[in-house]
Order: sequence, then C-alpha cells, then structure tokens
Amino acid sequence: MNIITLDFIKNILKKPTFIFSLITILLSLIILFGCHFQYPDFYSNRELADQIAQTVSPQDVEQAVKHLLNPRYNIFNIIFQIWGWCVTLLIFSATFRIDKFSKFRQLPILNKKLFIYLWINLSYLIWGFAYISGYMINLEKYVYNGAADTFAIPLFGIISALIFIGVIYYLITNLLAFITYNTKIKRIFYNFLWFFLFIFWLILTIDTFTWQFSYYHLILDLYYFITLILIIYAMGFNKNLEIK
Repeated sequence: MNIITLDFIKNILKKPTFIFSLITILLSLIILFGCHFQYPDFYSNRELADQIAQTVSPQDVEQAVKHLLNPRYNIFNIIFQIWGWCVTLLIFSATFRIDKFSKFRQLPILNKKLFIYLWINLSYLIWGFAYISGYMINLEKYVYNGAADTFAIPLFGIISALIFIGVIYYLITNLLAFITYNTKIKRIFYNFLWFFLFIFWLILTIDTFTWQFSYYHLILDLYYFITLILIIYAMGFNKNLEIK
C-alpha cells in the first residue's frame, strides 16, 4: 500500500459523514439479516405471558413473567438504538456540511442568536411530542393484568410532568440565553445552571436509550445531541465575540 493510498484512507476516516454512513450501513445489514427490521418482541411468548399476567395480581406480573423475557430483545434494542444515533449524527453532519470531526467545535450556527432562541423556544414542543409518544410505546412492550390502571393514567401523568418541567425550562433557558449572549456578566456566576441543564438532558438521553426503540427516537436523539452541544457552546461562549 503506497503513501497516497494511506493518506486517502486517513482523510476518509476523518470525515464524519463517511464514518457514520459506514456504521449505519453495517448496522442496517445486521438488523436486516438478524430480524428483517421486524423488532423482536419483549417476550419469547407474549400470548403465554399475557395469560400468566391475568392469573396474578397487577403487582406480581413482572416477576411472574420474568422467565419469558426474550434475550434477543435487548440485543437488538441496543443495535437499533446505536443505529438511530448514527442516523442522527449522519443527518446532522450532512446538514451542516461537517467534513471533519474538529468542525463540531466550530459550528457558526450554534453562536447565532436567532437559531439559539428558536431552538430553545420551539424544539421543546417537538421533543415533548416525541418523548410522550416514545414513552407510551415503551410501556406497551409489557403485559399487564386486566385489573391494572389504564394507559390514560400514565399518559396524563407524563403530559402533566412535561408541562410542569416546560414552565421551568422556558424560564431558565431564556434567562440564561439572555445573560449569556446579551450581557457582560461573567460565566462563573451562571455556568452552574448551564451545567445543571446539561446533566438533566444527559440523564434523559441515557434513560431514553433504555426504552424500546421507535422511530420517534430519531427526533429525540437529534434534539438531545443539538441541545447538549448547544449548552457546551454556551458554557464556553466568548463574550467578546459579536454574534447576530
């Protein structure tokens, strides 16, 4: 292998779109041949699991059907989740024309006020819809006793929780964005709040990864990635930099 070929390979491996495309293709092939893109059921025998669930109390269902958990589910759920993240990163890299990994640290759009305020105020609504949908899909993977609560209760609960969190979210993020991009207040006095938001979204990112994969995850993953990287940009923002 000559020097020109080696340099070509090195340059290719530095390109995010190539790396994420390659991983996405490989994982797609694994999913295609492993389960034909048909998601493995959470139980090896759902009908039997449902029958057992009706013979025990609602509190004992989980333990009673534990022996029927499908080991292929967890394997392919992780593969699907990684596949979803690779698709998300591929879309992001292609959209913003990131031709090398170092450019993730130099994205002008994440320092533009219009994008920042639009993202803060509009993306939460889209995320909330995808989160609720993914949350309910994840609940549907289990079997339940007929006497258990209806899905209306957790649905109402998650909607109420996101509304409550949303009020706090809008107050904190808009205030932080204003202080960060419109004042000369030193970062030491407010960066702990950005850090708190970073940890909050990171925990939700990890938690969502454990759910049953659905195509709502593509929306969720893109939201989490952009939000986390935007917070990192905000924490290191140079106040001497003129932004529009």
